[in-house]
Amino acid sequence: SETAPVMFNIREVGDPRRSVGSTTVWLNPVTAEIIRADRYQDMPNAEKSSKWLFSLHNGEVIGLPGKLFVMLTGLMTLIISISACFYWINSRSK
Repeated sequence: SETAPVMFNIREVGDPRRSVGSTTVWLNPVTAEIIRADRYQDMPNAEKSSKWLFSLHNGEVIGLPGKLFVMLTGLMTLIISISACFYWINSRSK
């Protein structure tokens, strides 16, 4: 609707999320007034560590090398699982 708040994610200094940002701001679309702002710097330490863990999980903290590392470890897990299934099938047929 026209009066529903608009949400923005902003990346501030020290924010682990490079693509989106962890600071969330809600604006009134009519008056452009800030309704609410949840800043990364003001979050409790538990929530900050959660943001870091998510960024570490998807490889975003280190940038492109981190994303490639996450992709390669995922592919290695898939390859090892498939080869283990083939090995198990071949060992049962003997």
